[in-house]
Amino acid sequence: MGAWGLGVALLFAPVGSPRSEPPPPVDVSWDAPAQCPDRDAFVAAVAELVGHELTIVPEAQTRVRGRVTRTGSGFSLALEIATPTGTDERAFEATKCGSLVDVGSLVVATRLLDDSAPAATEREPQSVAVPEPVTSPASEQPVVEAAPVEATEAPPTEATRPASPAAVVVQDDPAAVPRRRAVRGAFALLGGVASGVLPGAFAVVRAEPSVLGDQWRASMVAQWGRSETREPEGAGVRVQQLGGGLRGCWVPTIGPIEALACSGVDLAVLFARGIGDLDETERTQQLWVGVPLGAGLGWSPWRWFALRATVEMSIALRKPGFHVMVDQSRVTLFRSAAVGVFGGAAVEVRFP
Repeated sequence: MGAWGLGVALLFAPVGSPRSEPPPPVDVSWDAPAQCPDRDAFVAAVAELVGHELTIVPEAQTRVRGRVTRTGSGFSLALEIATPTGTDERAFEATKCGSLVDVGSLVVATRLLDDSAPAATEREPQSVAVPEPVTSPASEQPVVEAAPVEATEAPPTEATRPASPAAVVVQDDPAAVPRRRAVRGAFALLGGVASGVLPGAFAVVRAEPSVLGDQWRASMVAQWGRSETREPEGAGVRVQQLGGGLRGCWVPTIGPIEALACSGVDLAVLFARGIGDLDETERTQQLWVGVPLGAGLGWSPWRWFALRATVEMSIALRKPGFHVMVDQSRVTLFRSAAVGVFGGAAVEVRFP
């Protein structure tokens, strides 16, 4: 069942007033992309409609299975509700993931209320007492006793017939049901290997705080690396990189899998010191500037946790070089390459 702008009727049973009796224990499974409301938000939405806190019991007789996946125009929800009275499967589509929580919680709440409603008790046949007629001694008329008359309900009329199921039109109203904030935070630690900015291949450690949105992320990067090189004559240079940068990424997702396409700008200060057999040794520093182009693949099995692999190449806008003096001669030991590369893996924690 599709929903363009979510002006489509999605359900066929209104939720009545909360019942005095709580619904039976239920086993709830909810799988949704990271930017969607999680299982706790879905359970809370159902409980609000039912009027009672849900008792979550694994392998309960009443089971709810919900899976949200991304589609070309939005999101889709496959919902299965299994109770002792039967199994119901429904499918919905919406442009916003939160709207599917509204609809899914309404479907589940309606089913729980219907199944937990007390069965109507049968009415016992009622006897109508007929007054005993008064007889005259002269006529000696027999007393006529009417047979018990069973009282039956009149067939329902338009006025008394229960309301027929009403189509519920769900609007894309952010204020309809409280949802989690669309923008979230994250912090990642990365480790990897780089080349081009410093001599040879060298280890890199990164810290990356980020802001996550719907199919996008913005990050700050702080990183450190160290390397050195030596000439056959014994002279060499030891270089450390201390820098930072900004990243903007497009992040399409399929279930828990995330793809990343990123770019931004990097600045780094390269601290160098000559080592080995030198006429004189001194410290120096130079600025390196580059534009990174990167791609990555992430896996987020839980809303608060993700693993990510990243590869980048950096186009140098400024290429510093370092030299030493050997036997009164200037020897260039290293100059940053025009293109640097990086590959690494990250562990990320997300909140809230």
